[in-house]
Amino acid sequence: MTQASDIFDTGNNRRSQMTRQQIGRLVDELDTLSRTECDPVRFRHELLSRAVHGTAAVAGLVWVLPGSQEFVESQPSPFECQIGLENITGSAGNVPPPAAWSPLFEESTSAAEPLTVAANGQTGNGSFRNPSSNILTVAAFPANGDLRGGLMLFHEPDVSPEFQRGTQQLLAVLCELAGDFQRNHQLRELTILQSEQRAFEQFRQAALNGSDLQTLAHAIANEGQRFLKCDRVSVVVRCNRRFIVRSVSGVDSIDRRSTTVRRLQDLANVAAAEGSSRWFEPGQNMAAEFLTETARPLSESTRWRPAAICQLQPKLFTACWSSNC
Repeated sequence: MTQASDIFDTGNNRRSQMTRQQIGRLVDELDTLSRTECDPVRFRHELLSRAVHGTAAVAGLVWVLPGSQEFVESQPSPFECQIGLENITGSAGNVPPPAAWSPLFEESTSAAEPLTVAANGQTGNGSFRNPSSNILTVAAFPANGDLRGGLMLFHEPDVSPEFQRGTQQLLAVLCELAGDFQRNHQLRELTILQSEQRAFEQFRQAALNGSDLQTLAHAIANEGQRFLKCDRVSVVVRCNRRFIVRSVSGVDSIDRRSTTVRRLQDLANVAAAEGSSRWFEPGQNMAAEFLTETARPLSESTRWRPAAICQLQPKLFTACWSSNC
């Protein structure tokens, strides 16, 4: 990796006055952040912010190409986030459209090092002509299979060649840190997935070991609550023509005369008539016609609110709960 002390150690130009200590601090902060559980988009925004301010850039952006896992199909451009882009205009005075940059991004992904394109100039292979009056420096994040993107900075056209080389070196370091972050993030996600798979297997084995209906209901409620990471799971079973609560996670005995239990049984009866599971998003209006007289009084009578009621079998329902607090 290029050392921080090797960057911008050139001349007395105003833009070259970043000391070795400042560069080192900038890189160290991002290195520390790359090891945390930071949201990927937030991390790349922090990366861009430091790149723009650290090089006194006119503007900068993070670009992500279609086909990347991080690319949002509904976004209007490959620009994931940007700073100061409203300051950039083309030679004709208009703001260059996002599509104008795509050939440069594609070329950057296969380049061995960051690219610099002169104001109104073109890349070495001629696939891209700079539509702005600024010098561009663009670098791609290391390829890791699910993210094709990078950083691009805009500088005034009078910056020195030495400064341009320093900017290239800095972007190379920052993109390498972005690659480290992405690998750490993927490793954490893989670890979480493996943990969830183990938890599900534990839940499945507990359910399979149930020798009778009550033991099965108890296993579904308690192991299901741990697996789903919700506040409470209840199991409701149909007996003759009505549903009764057979088990509630974390509860040894059930008061069948309580308002909460009776409302839950009413909710199961209504859901059974609907013949489908119901999921309630946070903040969702629960005054839907089929729940008006069941779920709303239920949530008002206790500090819990239904998050979902799921039909496991025609005669077996489970309800997941979250806290109203």
